[in-house]
Amino acid sequence: MKKLIIPVFGLLLLAISCKKKSSDPVVPTDKFMSFTSNSSWNYEQINNLSSIVSLYTLTSSTRDSTAGTRSYHVFTNSSGPNEYYANIGTDYFTFRNLGANFGGSSTELNYLKDAAVGTSWVQSVPVTIASIPVTVTLTNTIAEKGINKVVKLTNYLNVIHVTTTMTIPGATVVTDIQSYYAPRVGLITSTNKINITVPGFPAQTTDQVTNLISASIR
Repeated sequence: MKKLIIPVFGLLLLAISCKKKSSDPVVPTDKFMSFTSNSSWNYEQINNLSSIVSLYTLTSSTRDSTAGTRSYHVFTNSSGPNEYYANIGTDYFTFRNLGANFGGSSTELNYLKDAAVGTSWVQSVPVTIASIPVTVTLTNTIAEKGINKVVKLTNYLNVIHVTTTMTIPGATVVTDIQSYYAPRVGLITSTNKINITVPGFPAQTTDQVTNLISASIR
């Protein structure tokens, strides 16, 4: 399975049933994702542990889906399950499955805020690691805002940079999670390095980079 657009764990989204949308929303230029139908994003995911490079295309569908506590817009992924995103005011959410390493549980994540530099928000996610139920605490922080960021020779303006840290009771966790979002385009690049060590169990390691190659925003 190939990469995701939102890099909290670098794992898969949950596929759920969908309902049809009545119309496409008008996307202001200051929004950090477009939900307009037939917009598309071409990404590469580089797995630094295996040196495998995977390509995939994300496409905005004509459908919405209700999951968790809100309605999500459905994006098809050319190499995996559908992806689900929502925007409410200055907050951006995704509904996802955390994958086998975290017990396969599904959750809603507030992955981005259009907020001032230094703003932080904390989320608690119940998961299973090494057969042990635990609560993962994610802390996201707006590290930079209004910056320029060059990705694959494209210069993106007014970018938001989010850093994410993770704590797990009874485990040693080392993270380097960096995500960059551009207006209308959304995720343009991310680094997702996670090493989880639980005494008596093998370490679990993720090390991947995701880059936007090109996008067609309608």
